Amino acid sequence: MGDYTVTLLEARDPAKSVYSLVQPTQGNRFVAYQMQIMNNANRPVAYSYLHFRLLDAGGNELRSTASTTVEPALQSGNLAPKETVTGWVTFMPRQDLAAEMLFFQAPGMIGPRGQFALP
Repeated sequence: MGDYTVTLLEARDPAKSVYSLVQPTQGNRFVAYQMQIMNNANRPVAYSYLHFRLLDAGGNELRSTASTTVEPALQSGNLAPKETVTGWVTFMPRQDLAAEMLFFQAPGMIGPRGQFALP
């Protein structure tokens, strides 16, 4: 994926929030994916949980949530050359629709976005 190496380390479907006050809205569930992002470039590159999308069985493409469900959550920032960051990215799909594919695409990324088939 050009400047990035992105690896799916673990999937939790459903994901249980570590915080009692953070719960999915009625009819939905949390799913979480532990991701590792490495900068392959010779310059700093941006990373964010917002670079991920989830495709569900209904054909809906969902943005990751800002809620922290599983710790440590993937935040946003810049990676120095060859630096790596690991964290969880959370989504809130409908309870009755399976998660099918996870996508990664950073702003300005040229070419096809990274795709991860889900278990």
